[in-house]
Amino acid sequence: MDQIRRSCFGKLFEIPLARCSNSGKLLHQLITRQLVTRKKYELWMVFGGHPLKFSLAEFAQITGLPCGDIPKDVGNKIEKTPDATWREIIGESADTTLTQICNLLEDKKTRESMSDDRKLKLALILIVDGVLIANLQHPTTKPTPRYVTMLSDLQNFLQYPWGRESCLITIDSLRPALQPVKKKDDPIKKFRARLFDGSVVLKGFPIALQLLAFKNIPKLLEWLPSIRGPHSLGYLSRHCSITHASQRE
Repeated sequence: MDQIRRSCFGKLFEIPLARCSNSGKLLHQLITRQLVTRKKYELWMVFGGHPLKFSLAEFAQITGLPCGDIPKDVGNKIEKTPDATWREIIGESADTTLTQICNLLEDKKTRESMSDDRKLKLALILIVDGVLIANLQHPTTKPTPRYVTMLSDLQNFLQYPWGRESCLITIDSLRPALQPVKKKDDPIKKFRARLFDGSVVLKGFPIALQLLAFKNIPKLLEWLPSIRGPHSLGYLSRHCSITHASQRE
């Protein structure tokens, strides 16, 4: 845990507990108040008559994650079978899910038999694949093979611009598509229809937008439940397993 707190993911554990619960209503209100712009990597909203920008700069400030350029030598090839790094960290099965990894770390007997290096890398998989770059919150969701392979070099893994990767996926799911999939499609009309559905699937780390709202609209904080005692995720992590902390985050 100390290694994670000292890494680029450390600031995530300083997030106050009261602000971590995903507020679907707040996020819905924000994205329905957005302005349609040509900006590819920015989201603009109007709240209370004032503009509010959500972009890479705001994402970096809120999360503390590195948001530099993505290295060109990091490939996007998806392996169909587990490579050596996958087998070393996760095991022989290519069907292991994030839920199963959580269970491994939560089981005291199994956890005590693991090396510290393996426990750290499993925790990092959960933070990246289960929190920052979540494509689908489902029990059958599997780790991304490319991310697992990157753990073969832990130092480079921790220096990777996870903030940029997470931010771009997040913004893409919060706004209408810039280009229609088909010529007759209207991206804005299609996005509006999504917002009228009973639920909207958001990818990446949409809580970052929620945290931006709490920072710029202080009045919202009055509606948060009060939590006694220490308020940060870091405090929680000292008393629970890392999986509990990442799930609550």
